[in-house]
Amino acid sequence: MLVPVLVAFLVFLARGSRSKRHFEAPALSRNGARLVSKARYRGRRVFHFSDGEVIAETRRGYKPFESFDAYRYHVDRR
Repeated sequence: MLVPVLVAFLVFLARGSRSKRHFEAPALSRNGARLVSKARYRGRRVFHFSDGEVIAETRRGYKPFESFDAYRYHVDRR
């Protein structure tokens, strides 16, 4: 009984992580700024917008940051 529940749970987790990896940045940020560039920093995707905002990949999905320096601090603070 426990095995089918565990298998179903693992399939659910696999689908969730796949959707987090295949993220496409919107053409406009939540502030209305346009997408300027796409890049990678230490193997993680980073999307830059014209107002300086950054949407970047973290361990738990994608997260907005105020600037690239704030994202670099988030990644390198270890």
